[in-house]
Amino acid sequence: MALKDGGKESCDGDGCSEEQFDDHCCEEKTCQHDKCFANGNNWDDGCAKHAGCAAECNLSKESNKDELDKCAACAIVKNEWCGGCLQCLHDIHLTLGWKLKVKDEVKDEVKDEASKPKLPTFAPTPKPTNPKKPEFNAKAKAAHEEKLKSFKVATKIDDKTRAPTKAPTKAPTHEGYKIVKKKQKRKAAKATMGFSMTEEEAKNPVMQEALTTGVAQSVGKDPADVKITSINGKATTRRRLTDVKIEFEIMSNSDDADAADQLKADLETAATEGSIVAKVQEAANERGVLVKSLQEMALVMEKPTVKVADVEVEVEVQERVEEEESPPDNMQFSGATNTKLSSSFLTVAIAIAAVTALAL
Repeated sequence: MALKDGGKESCDGDGCSEEQFDDHCCEEKTCQHDKCFANGNNWDDGCAKHAGCAAECNLSKESNKDELDKCAACAIVKNEWCGGCLQCLHDIHLTLGWKLKVKDEVKDEVKDEASKPKLPTFAPTPKPTNPKKPEFNAKAKAAHEEKLKSFKVATKIDDKTRAPTKAPTKAPTHEGYKIVKKKQKRKAAKATMGFSMTEEEAKNPVMQEALTTGVAQSVGKDPADVKITSINGKATTRRRLTDVKIEFEIMSNSDDADAADQLKADLETAATEGSIVAKVQEAANERGVLVKSLQEMALVMEKPTVKVADVEVEVEVQERVEEEESPPDNMQFSGATNTKLSSSFLTVAIAIAAVTALAL
């Protein structure tokens, strides 16, 4: 039993019992008496509208868990009893006691944890797209043909060696994150194209670098995304090459089918317009492996047959380092636990109780 509002002024005594109950001075004791009225304040004045939480605590009977969480997180900072009162007002009072009993050393741990800088949360990374194919119009073609006149023809390339490959600059690892390697699905365009050179010239590592670089530049890709997979149908790991029909694999930047189809179309265009041969000639000249047959090769190639395939690559990504989140052994809830409580309301209680602990 409990006094009604103003009961002390209009009724004898300051307490209630079943004998005194007359539906005027006293009323049956409810959760609100323990959690709200007993603290000498009401919800609006002590926790919500007049305590700086009007926006967060604009609630109704239909309010969902997230809305209750936001309200409680704000209100409890003002008064630690606001969490229990919030439960009562929204008919979700739990037999599980609201206030968290935390020993002093546990309080310090919670406060120390709260003072740590929050780990950054990265926005979802948009799906990568392939760069736009560079234009190879009449002006670009004329400029290349003029440069070709000054290119130096190599008479011997077997002594050429590739320059040391610089390790790629890795992005900095953010605090609280670690680098992990993961498999990622991609699309790739595969095409076989013929180049004017001998078998020995085609297997030279520097020449192969010129070939992959030229193909990549013709479609706007990074040379690292292009590799030679076979020559005349034989894997490039074989010791001996028999032809210069070279199969290339050009990696798309994602597994998007439309992007892969565009890459396929770009590769076909680059071959028939002349930009593949032009870029290969330029790359070979820069590396000192422009043999005479390649220098005299016609720019326009036959339209290659390009197939789109699914491939898997290994990439490095940053993942948050998760810490142990189990509660300390000396942290207890007061009151008996009702095993039939709904999991959603229990989650609300624990979440808001944690904020209560911070405010203590």
